[in-house]
Amino acid sequence: MANFNITGFERYKPFIATVASSDPAANTEISYTVPAGQILFLQGARVSLVTDANAANRTVAMTIDDGTTVIQRFTATSTQAASLTYGYTFTAGAENTVVLNLENVVGIGTNLLLPSGYRIKTVTNNIQATDNFGVMTLYAVKYTL
Repeated sequence: MANFNITGFERYKPFIATVASSDPAANTEISYTVPAGQILFLQGARVSLVTDANAANRTVAMTIDDGTTVIQRFTATSTQAASLTYGYTFTAGAENTVVLNLENVVGIGTNLLLPSGYRIKTVTNNIQATDNFGVMTLYAVKYTL
């Protein structure tokens, strides 16, 4: 079992949590901000994208920023065409894989410690007017300060 007791954080009792983003409107990227008084040790995230009928190849990425500046970017290696629903699983330590049964696995860093105010966002190249993301579910170790 992994040790989530990070040096300097011993007094905070970590627990494994699933956290959901809001459900964005069509043609809107996902943005989740780590709440005040919390730190997330991100292990993974999952989201689905439903593309409309407009002919365009979309490329989905997840970024992490400090509220303004992008610190990390993790991009799927395949594109998503029109009129499809793909799942995107961003997983710590995984290697990127191409679409398998309409699912993309995207590797992310293994030491993503995100303090309050940091954001986890999607960035989609060629997003169309009625493309629609579902809720993003984050899997993390949560520290409450």
